Amino acid sequence: MKKEYDYDNLPDFITKDEMIELVPQALEYFKDFVLAEGDEEEYFEMWVGDKAFDLNVWDEEGGDRSGRCSASLYPTFETIREDTGGTWRETDGEQWVTLFSWSK
Repeated sequence: MKKEYDYDNLPDFITKDEMIELVPQALEYFKDFVLAEGDEEEYFEMWVGDKAFDLNVWDEEGGDRSGRCSASLYPTFETIREDTGGTWRETDGEQWVTLFSWSK
């Protein structure tokens, strides 16, 4: 497994302290994903205090975990759902930090 991030070169949406708290949790999700069979991609909601992030883990080869797998963390933002008028959290797909990669 390869660590892909640098604590001293993070995107603006996440702090070093937030990363320090999230990385161990993300690593557990990633290990579970790599060692299991299933979908080629999964998302997990992660929190630091009242701030939410989405962890995306995926198999770049298509789902059998035989090739390169990666895990990236994305910021989220609140929006209003038109159908309910309530708030909703969405993933900001324009920003991310890749945490880990792994290949057999």
